[in-house]
Amino acid sequence: MKKISFLAVLLFFSSIIFAQPGWHWQNPLPQGNPLYSINFLRDYGWAVGPKGAAVHTLDGGLTWQLVDLGIKENINSVYMHDDLMAFMAGDNGLLKLVIECENGFEITHYPYSTSEDLHSGTSFVNDEVSGCPWAVGENGTILRSNDFWYS
Repeated sequence: MKKISFLAVLLFFSSIIFAQPGWHWQNPLPQGNPLYSINFLRDYGWAVGPKGAAVHTLDGGLTWQLVDLGIKENINSVYMHDDLMAFMAGDNGLLKLVIECENGFEITHYPYSTSEDLHSGTSFVNDEVSGCPWAVGENGTILRSNDFWYS
């Protein structure tokens, strides 16, 4: 009986210790994959993860929309250029530009210039080549486009 009482007290206190007030469950709605990166610009945001997982919000994260990017690679990083455009990088040199438009999303897939996994650093520099994204990854890989559209 002492063992059961001790176990009950231990379980009670462990639930109090690990509780995180102020956090609200947002996942698995609308999907159940882990997410690796999130980026917001005002109320617009993207979160991305393994096996092409991508979700989008227009209301600061209150609701999320699952977006099928047509890929199975891990997406490791997302960066919002503006309210409508997000740049994503992932495994096997994955580079995508996703633009929100009236009828959904326009998804541009850039040819792989590397087979290395890209992890982070997808951002834009405002200089004479304004809007050029950068991506960094394994084995010292650093990529930069010549122009925003990778043409």
